[in-house]
Amino acid sequence: MEILARRRFDCSPSGIREARQFLRETLGRRADSELGDDLVLALGELATNAVQHAATPFEVVVNTDGAARIEVEDGSLRIPKMRAAEPWAVSGRGLSIVDRVCDQWGVHVAREGKCVWCDRELA
Repeated sequence: MEILARRRFDCSPSGIREARQFLRETLGRRADSELGDDLVLALGELATNAVQHAATPFEVVVNTDGAARIEVEDGSLRIPKMRAAEPWAVSGRGLSIVDRVCDQWGVHVAREGKCVWCDRELA
């Protein structure tokens, strides 16, 4: 896959907002489509998990090659798991949302922690 862009963000709510804006800018005109909306939503959930659960700065990598891949790498080795959250739950639904709006997602050990990624076909 071709790396389109990579950037590191602070462990803060503003870091999450900046990451979503970074993705919109990276996607360009695709950001105004349903695809762009879904990818920005997925990134927001992954970045929020990095801030809330890893409590470390995080890096976002955007790749493309027939599909868009968003990767969020943080400094924690704690592997996230999708939970069956109640519909009225305030938290615990992030990976369920990613699972719904993306074609696939996963996690692997990275250089200094873990990388959670999601893919969405560009077609």
